[in-house]
Amino acid sequence: MACRTVQQPGFPHTPMLAASVAVPKDGSSPFHPAPSAPLADLEPAASYEAAVARSQNQGRRINARGTVVAMHSAINGSPSVPLAWQPSDEAPGWWSRLTRRYFPEFERVSASSWDEVVKAVAEPGPDTRGLVWIRRELGGQEATGNLVYAHNNKGQVVFLDSLTSSLARLDTDHVRELVLVRALPEALRAPRRPWEQEAHDFEAAVAKARLWLENAYGGGAELVGPTAGDETRRGWVFSCDTRRHLRGGRWQDTMLDATLVVPKDTAEPFGLPNSDPWEWLAHWDAGGVPGTGKFPSPPLPGRAEWFDSTLAQLGPVLSTSNHQVWSSAVDELSSFPAGSRALIWIRRTDGRGREAVGWLVNGLTTATGVLLLDGASEEPVSFDPTGVHALHVIRYR
Repeated sequence: MACRTVQQPGFPHTPMLAASVAVPKDGSSPFHPAPSAPLADLEPAASYEAAVARSQNQGRRINARGTVVAMHSAINGSPSVPLAWQPSDEAPGWWSRLTRRYFPEFERVSASSWDEVVKAVAEPGPDTRGLVWIRRELGGQEATGNLVYAHNNKGQVVFLDSLTSSLARLDTDHVRELVLVRALPEALRAPRRPWEQEAHDFEAAVAKARLWLENAYGGGAELVGPTAGDETRRGWVFSCDTRRHLRGGRWQDTMLDATLVVPKDTAEPFGLPNSDPWEWLAHWDAGGVPGTGKFPSPPLPGRAEWFDSTLAQLGPVLSTSNHQVWSSAVDELSSFPAGSRALIWIRRTDGRGREAVGWLVNGLTTATGVLLLDGASEEPVSFDPTGVHALHVIRYR
């Protein structure tokens, strides 16, 4: 039998997707036929248990909306779980709500046959997408429809049935209308952020760096003395610092992640690992791909003004001291009572007299000596003196 929603004032008349209801003569519960093959679903159930399961699992069997949204998300690289089917999904206006909420980049394209649908998805090129509402009819009445996802995969148009996780059946019998909405490849690409631009010359690199710093630190950091000599093979290596330190001069306000790498391609700028920045930079500049093999990804930006907030989490500062050589800093830790904790802030320059990426080392004084661990990885410390211009020992309770 055909069914339809009761018209609601102010809402458009929209045919139901589950526009058929089957009423078994054997006394089992009525059910909506499955969208993928509704006529095949009218065959008698193999057993009473199968008939009961057909009714009880109806929400999963007819959830074409939820599964097609999940498939779209998965093809976009973000796997998701379908929302459960609810009777309200069939409410008037469901098609416009579905496309507006989950397929906003898709626009209606006229297509009266499957050949025209194929042409509409093929012509714009690879990664064109389409969503097809197959409206069916039986005896002149609206019947159970289906939602099919179309994808131009490297020039080959494929139609996918999200409910069966297989290639879709392109029905020609009992088809009342094919409703196609389509997204062009450029509409699906994430909009490029202002700092995702090429920077092959000095002026472009400085502009790219400033845009990224403003976004990452909300105006709390700026470039320090950038020059054309900061260019490397793949990018530009700039120094940056907090505005508070540049204006006030308090050493605690100095930026820890004070080196910014600006790629010449459209990739976004990034900072360097604190523990081993120069070897990492050399590997990247030679063509290394971060995040592959044993080559780690660069760190995410932290706080520009990090000192006070970090020490507030660790404990009250008991003392601070400045050193020029590593052995002197370690000797001071050795003089603390057993159980004392401290940070060693290793400050570097970039070879041009500007502040560069620093490093925090955790120090614990024990009865037998001093334990030193990398503040980020908790690995034992291997000290590299390259570029080091100051060491701050910060003891805290």
